[in-house]
Amino acid sequence: MKYVGAERCGVCHSGREQKYIYERWSLSPHAQAYSDLSWEERRLVKCLGCHTTGYWERDKWFRGLTMAELQGVQCEACHGPGSRYRKPDVMNLKFTEENPLKQRNKKIASGLKYPTLDDCKKCHNEKCPKYKPLVIEKPLIDIAHPQPRGDIFLENEP
Repeated sequence: MKYVGAERCGVCHSGREQKYIYERWSLSPHAQAYSDLSWEERRLVKCLGCHTTGYWERDKWFRGLTMAELQGVQCEACHGPGSRYRKPDVMNLKFTEENPLKQRNKKIASGLKYPTLDDCKKCHNEKCPKYKPLVIEKPLIDIAHPQPRGDIFLENEP
C-alpha cells in the first residue's frame, strides 16, 4: 500500500454531500501541524513522525510524492496509506448507504483504518514538548472531521 496524499482524498471527500471533510481538514490544526514547527524542529526526526504523514514509511510513498505533499497530519496519517482503499468500488457512497457494515468491512480489508483514541495518543502524548493533555469528548468535531455520509463507527472509535 502507498500513501497518495490528502489532495487525492479531497477529490471525493469535499463539498456539501461529503460534509466538506477535505475543506474543514485543510483549515484544521492537523493540516497545519508541520507549519507549526519551528525551523529547528523541522530538522528533528522525533518531530517529523507526528507532524508529517508517512514520514517513517517513505518507501510507501506513491511515486512522485514529495515531503512537501505529505506535510501535516493528513487523512492517511490516521486512516493508513490510501492506494488500495481509494478505489471507487471501495469508497462507494451507494454501497455504503445500502449496507454500511458490509462496505465498512470491505474498506478495512482494503487497508482503511478507523482510528481509535489509542491511535491519537501515539502522537498526543508526553513525549512531545508541546504536549497538552488530550481531553476529547467529541474528537471528530475537535479535528473538524464529520462522519462521512452513510458510514458507521463502532465502540472505541472517536
